[in-house]
Amino acid sequence: MNNNLPIKTFHIDQCILCNSKSETIHKELQDLLFNVSGTWGINKCSNPECGLFWANPMPKKSDLHRLYKTYYTHASNDTKDTFLWRLYNNTVKAYLSIKYEYKTQVGFFYKALGCLLYLEPGIKALADAKIFQLPAKDMGKLLEVGCGSGKNLKYLSELGWDVEGIDFDEPAVLNAQKQGLNVSVSDLASKKYPDNHFDTIVSRHLIEHVPDPIALVDECYRVLKPNGLFVAYTPNTGSLGYSTYGKNWRGLEPPRHLYIFNISSLSNLVKNIGFSNIACQSTYAGAPILLASQELHQKGRVGQTNKILRIIKTIVLHYFEWATVKLNKQRGEEIVVTCRKPGPSTNK
Repeated sequence: MNNNLPIKTFHIDQCILCNSKSETIHKELQDLLFNVSGTWGINKCSNPECGLFWANPMPKKSDLHRLYKTYYTHASNDTKDTFLWRLYNNTVKAYLSIKYEYKTQVGFFYKALGCLLYLEPGIKALADAKIFQLPAKDMGKLLEVGCGSGKNLKYLSELGWDVEGIDFDEPAVLNAQKQGLNVSVSDLASKKYPDNHFDTIVSRHLIEHVPDPIALVDECYRVLKPNGLFVAYTPNTGSLGYSTYGKNWRGLEPPRHLYIFNISSLSNLVKNIGFSNIACQSTYAGAPILLASQELHQKGRVGQTNKILRIIKTIVLHYFEWATVKLNKQRGEEIVVTCRKPGPSTNK
């Protein structure tokens, strides 16, 4: 294949969720993160009860792999076994044991530090996202769709979950497999799992990359057991960051983010599929999105800030975002939806 050829695209002018007309809100956007060639636009659904964003022109499915040649999920999960890393990791495990009742082998010192985590809302929210806010009582057979190199799956496995993962990024999957994880290169539909197969299905920053999010969530519904749990994290177009930085908001990420949601549009999607017990809210974990948006706005690139300064700015932004969401629950940089497939609980 000649990678110098333009990426094939097509146009979508009508909302896939509510069939409303749309308006173009951004034109001539460039990929400032991973340098995919071309210029890109974004449309917004005109229905105020929806407000879905999508790429327009939309890359064709046959060319999607070309958008990920240098994508960050290729990286392995190798971390240096330093004192600071062990301190952080054990503190997070202690916090999870306190809040979610996981049985972790940490002592009183780390449990005290775990309690202190409540004083840093951003790190606390990132710890919650690390396990998709899943309590230990729900532990069972879990699938992560879009698992990348398996960082979340490995953590959940160590906590006692029976985990499996899929991802279309082959280098990332190879890294996950090297850690002994049950992960394969596939999309969900191609796996053809049986009905009522998983207790829990999770994804983090995946649904915005999918060319047909309705089909994805519908397939999740099918393969979940009755009373099974679905959890998905995704960027939030209703955020303070988007309203401040517009075309430079990190959550847009043209051309890889195909559909970008707010609380209303994501809630409507899972409700229309048939899920119940729906809770959809923004989180406090989006300080990295805010910082990257600032850098894109000021310098046109991400990662141009001194490492120590980035850490200080991130901590400050954690508190800033926490205060923002306390004042307006819809303004966090990402949203998380949790919902269940109706039906009685089944034996695991």
